[in-house]
Amino acid sequence: PPLIIAHRGDSAHRPENTLSAFASALELGAELVEMDVQLSRDGAVVVIHDAAVDRTTDGTGRVRGMSLAELRKLSAGYPLRYGTTCTGERIPTLGEVLGLLRDRARAMIEIKSESVTDDAEGGIEALTVAEVRRAGMERDVALISFDRRALVRCRQLAPEVARGHVFERGHAGEFLAGAREAGCEVVMPHKR
Repeated sequence: PPLIIAHRGDSAHRPENTLSAFASALELGAELVEMDVQLSRDGAVVVIHDAAVDRTTDGTGRVRGMSLAELRKLSAGYPLRYGTTCTGERIPTLGEVLGLLRDRARAMIEIKSESVTDDAEGGIEALTVAEVRRAGMERDVALISFDRRALVRCRQLAPEVARGHVFERGHAGEFLAGAREAGCEVVMPHKR
């Protein structure tokens, strides 16, 4: 049977990348839940797609420029789409989401390119791997990214955690070479 994957949780019916979207995905029978991670100013791994909070929250500004406490004050109820219906939603941490999914579904965590820096030891890759290990989900997670550098770091930090190379434009050979370099088990071309 086909694998049921919930992109950003049940993003068709709930604000994307929120705990309610992930809980709804589980209720609908998702076997794998995809999410996106960014890094806050104070080093918290938060689950949000965009580098800025403007589209899906009631705030403005870059995720990287805000502390976890500042991000928590925002409503992640995606007001442009849901109005005031979901104002109680908050931007979750990766640890919270993994706690919800543990023993219920596998996770596909996209490390957003905007959060990848030159900091190999304290960067988003290391902090994401630490959260995965803290949750005890090394065998239930795949770390995916468009950024080859992030995937190579993930391989170095956690060779036991599956990796996936996502790509949109370019030559297939280039992306396959990158996937091989990072030891990726999954290669995900854009639908176009």
